[in-house]
Amino acid sequence: MKRLAAAISVVWIAAIALAQTDKRQTTLQTPKGRFPLQVTAEYLGMAGAKTVVRIRLAAPELARAALARGMRAFAGELRGNFL
Repeated sequence: MKRLAAAISVVWIAAIALAQTDKRQTTLQTPKGRFPLQVTAEYLGMAGAKTVVRIRLAAPELARAALARGMRAFAGELRGNFL
């Protein structure tokens, strides 16, 4: 019975974690044009009184364009608001 309860708990926690992933699509404006930007926010849990969230930014078309021009790495600054 304890194993069944533990298995149900694991499935429940996994379902909650999957439900707390938010994906959005927006556009990134660059001097060379507009590129689609995928933003994924994942709730990872709590660390004391603070909420821990992972934010992933993906721009596959921008990455392909940069690679085609020989750019292997880049750095930038992210500005904006979290709503």
